[in-house]
Amino acid sequence: MLKFAKDVDAVELGLSAISQAPGQSQTWLVIVALVIITGSLLYHYLRRFHYPCLTISDLDKAEARLKETFNNANSTSSLCGRELEESTHAKLCLEEQASEIRSKALQGSPSLWKSHLGIVVELVPSIIEWYTHVVELQRDIMAYLTQIIVERVKRSRINAERKMHEATYTTVDAQPAATGREVAGPQETAALRHRNRRPDAPMFGAAVDNTPTVADG
Repeated sequence: MLKFAKDVDAVELGLSAISQAPGQSQTWLVIVALVIITGSLLYHYLRRFHYPCLTISDLDKAEARLKETFNNANSTSSLCGRELEESTHAKLCLEEQASEIRSKALQGSPSLWKSHLGIVVELVPSIIEWYTHVVELQRDIMAYLTQIIVERVKRSRINAERKMHEATYTTVDAQPAATGREVAGPQETAALRHRNRRPDAPMFGAAVDNTPTVADG
């Protein structure tokens, strides 16, 4: 953004100088200024949205972001098994390719592109291809992490529902047992009455023998 502001300031100074130039030279200066403005805007657009990694500095930043993504995923134990093995292998290959690109950049001859923009023209295709693989690997890791998080949330919800279900049925099963201890049934009531009856008392409804004995006579 700072570079873009500087370019805009330079364009404004150029236009002010053009407005003071006389005649036909002013027309050519306007054309040159428009070409410079268009080229600058197009360059910033392509760099931001289509080719964000063209220089060695961009390559270093992309490699650092890849390492950070991998380390964060590995520190939470989200990568494991085959996924961890494949991601580690891909990361090591990309780091090796980045080292080779940096070595070639150091061996190359200086140029205007390299001096002013930091772009090594002969390495641009290799850097673009390398960056494409980096983005794909980061996307795969993040997609796998998202899937892991979703599955963990699902398991947590299922466990919570299972505990709630078990607690509900435990409460329902305990209620009949408590009721049976508090309220006795008809048969238990009759048995308790029979045990509490006096030995010489006749049972309710039994016949009473009124035959006189010898002592009574």
